[in-house]
Parts: sequence; C-alpha cells; structure tokens
Amino acid sequence: YFVYYIRLKHWTIRVVGRMADLTEILEYFPNFDYRTQMTMDLLQISEWLYQSHSLAINSGVCQGRPIRAFICVNENNERYLPHASNDMNYLWCSFNDPGEQLTTQKLKIIIEFARTFKNDGVVVYCFGGINRSPLICAYLLHVLDDFPPEKAYQHVSRINRHIGIRQ
Repeated sequence: YFVYYIRLKHWTIRVVGRMADLTEILEYFPNFDYRTQMTMDLLQISEWLYQSHSLAINSGVCQGRPIRAFICVNENNERYLPHASNDMNYLWCSFNDPGEQLTTQKLKIIIEFARTFKNDGVVVYCFGGINRSPLICAYLLHVLDDFPPEKAYQHVSRINRHIGIRQ
C-alpha cells in the first residue's frame, strides 16, 4: 500500500491504498494533474543526496541540477528510470514496502553505488517518495556520512514531512 498526499486548491487529501485506488479517486478530479501537483518533487537531503518519487523523476525535475546518479528502489514490477543519458548512472534495486526483499547484498550494492557517485550528486527515489526512498536516504546518511541512525532518520523526516516509515 502507498500513502499519497494530493494537494488541491484549498486542502490536501490523504489517500492510503493501491495505485488502482489512486487512479479511481483521480477520476473525480478531472482538472488535477498529479504529475505536477504532488506535494514533494525533489528534496535535498544533504550536500550530495536528494530524494524524490517516480513521477517527479520522469517529469524531468532533476534537469539542470548537480545530479549524475539515480537509485531507483521501486517494487519489483515498477521500473521507472529517467531517459538514458551517457553522463548519467543508474541503479535499479527493487524491494517492497515492508522490506521483505531488501537483502544485505542489495544494501551493499546501493552503498557502493552511492559511494562511487557521491561527489556527482545522487538521487534516491521510489514510486511515492514516502517509504522506501526516505529509508534508503537515512541509511546512506548513516553509512556514508556517519550520522547516528536516530539522527539520520530525524534529519530525513524533517525534510520529507510525508515520510511513512517508522523508526
């Protein structure tokens, strides 16, 4: 399940459910363009680390930014990579929201990829930008920037107010 915050003119709707649920709900808002009105587009977590969601990545939110590496942590059936470019680097490392498929091997791959491209700017994103990508951002702050685990979580949750992971 995903949590979506849909910002309308005077209020915000919180939707909890499957993508199919969101699609059905959006039919009631014909003038709502979810690709440009999501509440979170690209968040700068640290000097080198950014966090986002798939729709923002696919809309080109990173263009003109100092980002050369993308880590996609969507679920197994969701593979959203931005348009390929020779000067960009991509890693797709899928796991589900409960983290059942997040293995030590996958974490090592994510860490090494982020370490390799840390000086080039790295964005971590998942489908909704609520669970998987903030978790990985906090973990990367802990491992690569020596944040204590609690401080890493607090730092990411201050920047991404819609974070859905629990400590």
